Amino acid sequence: MPMKSQAQRAYLHIHHPEIAARWEAHTPKGKKLPEHVKKAVDELAAQIKHHDDPDSMYRADQLAKGIEVEKEHSDSVPVRKAISKGHLAEFGNYYTALDNMEEKLKEGKTAAYALGVNAALNSMTRR
Repeated sequence: MPMKSQAQRAYLHIHHPEIAARWEAHTPKGKKLPEHVKKAVDELAAQIKHHDDPDSMYRADQLAKGIEVEKEHSDSVPVRKAISKGHLAEFGNYYTALDNMEEKLKEGKTAAYALGVNAALNSMTRR
């Protein structure tokens, strides 16, 4: 695993030199590491389109739902909020629509679900 920050590098070299040696081997030579990972996460959020849009541009319920749903992609609230804003900029009710689609899939009411079930059944009968 490569080093993620200068703070991590210092900590590992002091407390776990054997791990530090292994991780240094996986860190590209001359790679400039951020001082702390949080800064790198904030920089990542800043790269996502619509990250700097004011929260007031989006429905509060949708933005809150998005920040919760996007936990599957990041532990960072700024990154989750940026991802949510990106989705909501395209579709203002993205998270309500996502809930509805997932519910229909669970109920087996969509063509995509039916195709997936039929493909799975067909592959099982060919064996």
